[in-house]
Amino acid sequence: MMNAANETLRTKLREVVGSTNLGTYRADIASVLCTRAINYSVTFSEKNKIEKDYLDRIEMLIMEDYFGADLNYHMVKSLFACGQKFKMLTLRQTLTKYIIA
Repeated sequence: MMNAANETLRTKLREVVGSTNLGTYRADIASVLCTRAINYSVTFSEKNKIEKDYLDRIEMLIMEDYFGADLNYHMVKSLFACGQKFKMLTLRQTLTKYIIA
């Protein structure tokens, strides 16, 4: 999920998670995927530098609302709290509402 091409990821996430507008949203699947993205990101950051592209992916996942507001909040807060490498999230105005809250 964190390494796939953007269009491929968008298509797959909509297929798997569904959409609230269509009544097909699967909160259980969204929760599992969000947790996996957090865990992968934390583990990945232990041995790798977090580049702009990685932060762009996190922002895309949140702004396109695949997980829902509560899981988006959980993801940003968890990554922000995990260490210095994700502090650059504070420079993303679209994400600061989750950090400040």
